[in-house]
Amino acid sequence: MTRRPGVLNAYHWLIYQFGVKYWSSPLPLSCSLPGSGHWLHALPTVHLFRVSSDIYRAMLCIRLDAPVPAAEHVKACECGMTGPSLQYGYHWYSQCHKVTYNTVRHNAACGCYRDMCKKAGFHVQEGETAHWVIGAPDLRPYDGIATHPQTGERLGFDLVVADPTRHGRLPTGSQYFKRGQAAALAVHRKKCAYGRLVRTYQLRHAVDYKPIGIEVTGGLGKKAAEFFNDIVKAAQQAKTATISPSEWSWSAQSFSSFWMMWISFTVAKITALAVHHGVRRALAAHAEL
Repeated sequence: MTRRPGVLNAYHWLIYQFGVKYWSSPLPLSCSLPGSGHWLHALPTVHLFRVSSDIYRAMLCIRLDAPVPAAEHVKACECGMTGPSLQYGYHWYSQCHKVTYNTVRHNAACGCYRDMCKKAGFHVQEGETAHWVIGAPDLRPYDGIATHPQTGERLGFDLVVADPTRHGRLPTGSQYFKRGQAAALAVHRKKCAYGRLVRTYQLRHAVDYKPIGIEVTGGLGKKAAEFFNDIVKAAQQAKTATISPSEWSWSAQSFSSFWMMWISFTVAKITALAVHHGVRRALAAHAEL
């Protein structure tokens, strides 16, 4: 499917038509986070930004908070769930216990940050092989350790992908997640868990813990955006803020624009893949009955 600037114009027109009530829904609020809409500018001339028409259509429907056409005839999920969350795809973002891409999406987003850090000149060590906790080598408090190229400071990033449609995790008295709130709460839970860990065990080396939250729409939470900006700043200082000719396009001409687009595209794509896979599994299960 060809990406056109008209997609953005249509999106803004729909926002205008829906008005304020539309923005009281958690998904459009999540779509207003930094980076959430960067994938709309991605061009398929760069091989990283190529997907099938079905997946791109699902990405657009998620962005617009519109029913996914492929789910029109789905009556029930393989897990037994019914209701409008199937037609809109919410159920498969992260809630279904039988069809989930949570780990896939998390690992892909982590890979984006790791690759970005490497391109910026950081020495990156995988969290699985770091063995940072004395007396508990099986614990993995970080998704990766990035050593700053100038200061030598160790940054331990720990990523979480939050779902603003999971109403079961709403704070008491709230009807929906506010802008960035799902990511912020997920980061808070990460901080609490890390605090318990360092009170129980000792670390081999001093590490600046960086919990970062991204939402399923591809939008960066506050901490994720701060960490992203820190990487870009370090790359600029080290004069490594460049992209290869195969990554360049007119909509991603700089280091920061390319990596913001790639993170956004990766998360939005895998969320759409989760919905697409959930629909296929539901239709197949229904056909066997």
